[in-house]
This record gives sequence, C-alpha cells and structure tokens, in this order.
Amino acid sequence: MRWSRKARILLATLALYSLSAAADDPLRVRVISDQPQQRGAFLLALEQVPPVLPWSLVESGADVTLALGAAPFRRAVEEGGPVLGVSVPPAVVDEARRRDCQCSAIWSGVSLEQQLRLIEILFPGVSRVGVLYGPDSAWQPLPSAATASLQLDWMPVSSAAGIGPLLRRYLPQWDLLLLPEDETLFNAGTAKLILLSGYRQRVPVVGPGQGFVNAGSVASVHSSLPALARQTLRWLDQWRRQGHWPSPDFVEHSSISVNEHVARAYNLPLWEPRALQRKWEEQP
Repeated sequence: MRWSRKARILLATLALYSLSAAADDPLRVRVISDQPQQRGAFLLALEQVPPVLPWSLVESGADVTLALGAAPFRRAVEEGGPVLGVSVPPAVVDEARRRDCQCSAIWSGVSLEQQLRLIEILFPGVSRVGVLYGPDSAWQPLPSAATASLQLDWMPVSSAAGIGPLLRRYLPQWDLLLLPEDETLFNAGTAKLILLSGYRQRVPVVGPGQGFVNAGSVASVHSSLPALARQTLRWLDQWRRQGHWPSPDFVEHSSISVNEHVARAYNLPLWEPRALQRKWEEQP
C-alpha cells in the first residue's frame, strides 16, 4: 500500500508531536527512605528547586527511584530499574555497579581533600591527624590524599563498640581527629563519647558533618539539603535526556560550619563565615 505525500507528511508530523509530548510528560519519581522525616525534608527541598525538568511523585509505576541512604539504595537496586542514590557510601555504590545495576549515586558526605583543606586553614600547626573509618564510610585509606604538612593515620573500626577502645589507645598520639560521614559509626549515639574524649585529651574533632558541629566538633565541610536537591534534579534531567547517569561523585557544592564556642575553647582565630568560605574555595 502506497501512502500519498500528504499522508506521509502527516504521519511524520504526528510522530514528532508524540515524541515532543512524551519529552514534556512529567518524570515519574518514587522516593524511598527508612526515615520519614528525612524523606519529607528531601521532598520539600526538591519542590523548592527552580524547575529543571517536569517531575511528579508516585508510589508505583515510577520511571526512576530515588533512594535516600545505603539500605534503601540496596533494596531499590535489588528490585531493578533505574535508581539514583542520595547520600550513599561509595563502597555500597561500587558493589551495586559491579553487578551492572542501572544506578548511580551522590555519595554521602564530602571528599577527604575538602576536609583537609579546611584543617590546613583552621589548624596551621597540626601535623598528625587520626582518621577513623569503617566499611561504609565516605572514605577509605588514600595515601595519596596526605598533604605536605599533614600525616594521616588511618584507623579501621568495624562497629560503634570499637570506637572507645581505639580512642583511648591512639587519641593521645594525634593532634586532631578527623571523621568521615558514616551513619553507622558517627551518629547521635556515639557523638558524646567521641567529643568528650577529644575534649579531655585536648584533641580537636573535625567532621563529619553539620550535625556533629552542632554537637561539639570544631568544624566541618558538609553538603546541604538544597545542594543535594539541586544536584539530584540535574542528574535526573541528564538521565532523561541522555539515557545514562553521571558517574557517582560527591555533592558539587558544599558549605562550611564552625562551632564558635568550641573554636574559642581551642584558642582558634574566629573567621567571618564568608571570608572562611572564600579562603577554603581558594585553597589549592
């Protein structure tokens, strides 16, 4: 059967219209978390981001799943389908990608290099830094990350119960204690032990995030919820337009928090926040 020229033009126009309409359809997104409060706060942050792509929240029939944290990410990967993790430890993401999942993730926390830049600004006389880490921490030992002025002592700890004995043994040897993001090891349940141990030994604690700074660590580079939300929508937009995820990485834009009361206790000079942020961004 031969189609007339007008019919062929009409069919081509309809096909282009269908593709355009499909591209304009909202992306159906499912958001899962083990913490209802975290899920609610993240959804609110997503809604406040200037529109990057049209999207709608669904409970089933999703085009993509956003998984907040390690356990939800693992479950979503097991279910199959496209998954974007948010605040997921690098080791968990690597394990999933070795199994050829349709996934990527914004890693939990910030990079080690960023925290080291902050330490060099706030503590120019420090030389020996202890770094505690576990299997799901944001960092694993990276000898190349040490700087000319900082020696890093990497100390593995397998569970929260092992933190106390390790601190009693090694803390007196360090000038400063640095903690990576790790919701299993460094959380509200272990903060008091870690921070009081540091105070008693006069060893400042840096990291792992804003919550610990509020509790009593001196300072930390950390991701913010608005920054995570903006990056999440950009990555969803790339996946929809190009059909593949960006490679896993830390959040692109991070912030600095300083506990001024603790900084005074360690006789640190108090920086004006914007000046400190500029100095940190300029640090090579």
